[in-house]
Amino acid sequence: MPQLEEKKGLLNRLKEIRQQTASLKEAMNEADSKKEEAFRKKQELGRQIVEFISRLKELKSERNKKTDSVKELKEQRLKLNEAISKKIAPLKDIKSKKEEIISRSRIKLSPESIRQKIEEIEFKVETEGMSFEKEQKAMKEINTLKKQHGEAGKSTRVFDDYKKLLAEVNTLKKEANKIHRDIQEKAAKSQEHHEEMIGVSRKIDEMKEEEKKLAEIFTQEKKAYQEISQKLKAMLEEMAKIRGALDRSKAEVAEEKKKSERKSLRQKSKEVEEKIKKGEKLTTHDLIVLQGTGQ
Repeated sequence: MPQLEEKKGLLNRLKEIRQQTASLKEAMNEADSKKEEAFRKKQELGRQIVEFISRLKELKSERNKKTDSVKELKEQRLKLNEAISKKIAPLKDIKSKKEEIISRSRIKLSPESIRQKIEEIEFKVETEGMSFEKEQKAMKEINTLKKQHGEAGKSTRVFDDYKKLLAEVNTLKKEANKIHRDIQEKAAKSQEHHEEMIGVSRKIDEMKEEEKKLAEIFTQEKKAYQEISQKLKAMLEEMAKIRGALDRSKAEVAEEKKKSERKSLRQKSKEVEEKIKKGEKLTTHDLIVLQGTGQ
């Protein structure tokens, strides 16, 4: 049976353990809270990273489509420019012939322009009241224009060829310019996707770094939780042992007390029996003793 000092020491130790277990439970709850918070944030961050990676793939696909489209358009523009280049030399040659014809015939207007001029003068002669001199002058101008028109008629084929070829070149240039604008638009969009990709990629790197830190916090707090849990377990085991020792001590004290009481009762019973044998008067206490012994 533990001695008094030993019992007192056990009680003090029990008090210390209770205080320590309370602190350990608080620390363990805090570690568990931090651990779960880090885990929750890490899971949420992981979900966001998956979304950003998906967005990065979409941007890459869109950028590549625009880049491929720009490449195809550049090939089309190159073919158009080559076609224009092939037509420029003949166009310059026909233009030179046209200018030579106009210069040689002293014709400053095209056959169509000359015809329109003749019609204008004839209309004036027919509708306006002209003097004889003005009418003669007008008729002379008409004859001159008709002569020029006749000379210009010989060059009609050259003019038509020039007009047709010029129209073809202008059509090709318009188409090439349209493709050039499409190239610029798609290239700008491709660059936008590329720049957004850089931003998303940078964000993913930052989030992965943060995810790594959260994983470290989770591991650290999990380790702390487990260490505290082990300490708490040891404390509770020690507490159970101390309580067991105190309970046994208490039971032993109670048993000793009962033994002492039974011994005292037997002694008093003998004394009462002696009184009875001697015919002495019994007291109330004596009667209680007899009742206690079952007599």
